[in-house]
Amino acid sequence: MNEKRTCRICGDSKEIGDFEKDSRCEGLYTTRCRVCKLKSADKANHAFYKLKQRAEADDHKVEVTLEEVKALFETFDGHCIYCGAKEDPDGPTFHLEHIYARSQGGRNHISNLVISCPTCNAKKGAKPVVDYFFANRDRFGDKNFTLLAYYVAITSRQPVEEIVFGMVNQYADYKTQKIWTDLSK
Repeated sequence: MNEKRTCRICGDSKEIGDFEKDSRCEGLYTTRCRVCKLKSADKANHAFYKLKQRAEADDHKVEVTLEEVKALFETFDGHCIYCGAKEDPDGPTFHLEHIYARSQGGRNHISNLVISCPTCNAKKGAKPVVDYFFANRDRFGDKNFTLLAYYVAITSRQPVEEIVFGMVNQYADYKTQKIWTDLSK
């Protein structure tokens, strides 16, 4: 009797041989089929090369590797860091999003990159992440903000308190600048 398993991404029931072997997993096979793994890698490849093209056009440094971007896509498993939405295989591709916008001095570094749905990416724009958090509490809740802060702390090798402090300071600077701009009109 051939063993079958259901892929956690596409939901299809497939022969166990259609899954990647991994000694760290229960039953020695992953829960993601090879086809879905390849699709994920394709998205990571596409996102990485788009990132490189934009960086070269804007004369920015790329401080992330393709392997790190692949790991990022695998880590987030098709979920938006901000709202938690799951990427629909037939829907729009999720974006490689800069937490600190490049236009505001954000780097092309793994600690500044996350996966976001097109809606959240467009709504956040170049605003500080804390501003987006306060303006979109219905989408971007405490749990996701905490997850984001810990992700940045781990990838930047800094204490989470320093990360949150930096995010709040960026927000304060942004709001102060906005007030000064409004006053000078």
